[in-house]
Amino acid sequence: MSLFSDSDKTKSFLWIVSFLVAYAGLVGFTCFIFEESLQLQSFAAYIYVNAEDWNGLEEHIKLMEKTQRVAEIWIKGVGWSNPIMWPAFLSYLESNEAYINTLKRKIELEKK
Repeated sequence: MSLFSDSDKTKSFLWIVSFLVAYAGLVGFTCFIFEESLQLQSFAAYIYVNAEDWNGLEEHIKLMEKTQRVAEIWIKGVGWSNPIMWPAFLSYLESNEAYINTLKRKIELEKK
């Protein structure tokens, strides 16, 4: 005789699936918030470039790099638990890193 009925097994299975879906959603949402933060910082960098405020841009890049590091730790550390969204977030991190490097190069060229 089984300790658990089929109904109990089904409820347990559904609870586990629900928990995993909720966890993946929480991770995905947190990754999304990081992506939005990086995106807003990119918009601000664009304003610095248009204003030709190279000193302000240098300070802003420090914030961008700090946010990029924290986002990388989170996305690379637990982002894999949302396999549907993870590749997109990894791609965004790579693009944002390229953008930061481009801004640094722009500053070098403008300060010559």
